[in-house]
Order: sequence, then C-alpha cells, then structure tokens
Amino acid sequence: MLEMFSLLACLACAEAAPLPAPGQDMAVDVELVLAVDISQSMDEGEFVLQRAGYVDALRHPDFI
Repeated sequence: MLEMFSLLACLACAEAAPLPAPGQDMAVDVELVLAVDISQSMDEGEFVLQRAGYVDALRHPDFI
C-alpha cells in the first residue's frame, strides 16, 4: 500500500507543479504546503499518522 501511495504522491506532485501565469496575482488567506514522505522509511502507523495530519489541517477552522 505504501508503494502505491508513494507512486501516486509522486505523480500528484508532478501534475500539481505550479506554472507562473503573468498578470494573475491573487490575494489568498492561506498558502498551504503538504509535504509527503515517500522515502519508504515510514511504517504503516506513521503513514496513517501523516495522512491524519493532512485531514486535521484541511478541517482546521483557520483553514476553512
């Protein structure tokens, strides 16, 4: 399962890489960076903890 997640994370990062768009500056309230450990050094428990952290961050009142 971790190998599939690692592959999906790599593909998502490659697809989500921001490209500069001149003239489209936009003010935002929150800039969020989700860092993903794909080194395969994490066990299943650490993977679950990392994913739970993402969920908590996205549900935090300051973010919503």
